[in-house]
Amino acid sequence: MNSHIFYFDAERVKKLVEEYVKRLDELMKKRDEELCTASDDFDEIEIRDKYFGLSMDVWNEYEEKLGGDFDEVHLEFIDDHTVKIGVKYVGTRVYEYYYSLKSRDIFFEDYPLIDEEKTPLTWKLLEKFDVVSVRPIWMPKIRQFIFEIAEAEHQGTIKEAIERVKQRLRSGAWVYEYANLLRAIEEVEADE
Repeated sequence: MNSHIFYFDAERVKKLVEEYVKRLDELMKKRDEELCTASDDFDEIEIRDKYFGLSMDVWNEYEEKLGGDFDEVHLEFIDDHTVKIGVKYVGTRVYEYYYSLKSRDIFFEDYPLIDEEKTPLTWKLLEKFDVVSVRPIWMPKIRQFIFEIAEAEHQGTIKEAIERVKQRLRSGAWVYEYANLLRAIEEVEADE
């Protein structure tokens, strides 16, 4: 993860995310207080619905405030300490920005843009490969292989990259996910 490329005013975004989290926290405290006074299940459902609507209003307000900084605003909690802020598309790269509530800092992941027009082979690969069945322990490596292919497709060196990836996948084909990705690559090659 990098922390030095921002295509927006990082201090402004930090402040807005902190405000957003604070407002949500205040709403949830009020909701919890009201839930303690609920007389029956119907009251509880009504209270939850009310605060869901209020939290969506807060989300919409901050989505609008951050809309000029990001191509997509997410404002979703990844875990108790991390908020995914949004996504920015720059050339052939995708930047996903996150805010750490612990360190009070913004960080991001970047990876190649995968698009049906710009990276048709990688796009077909993702259609054939069942990403959902990848076990979490293997996901970072699988992402790395797919991103390597996409990056090479952007640079026009796709054949060499596919051969490198296939060789590495064959050496680890005992891993279910590697075998499935290798099979998907070979199917895409056969279709070409």
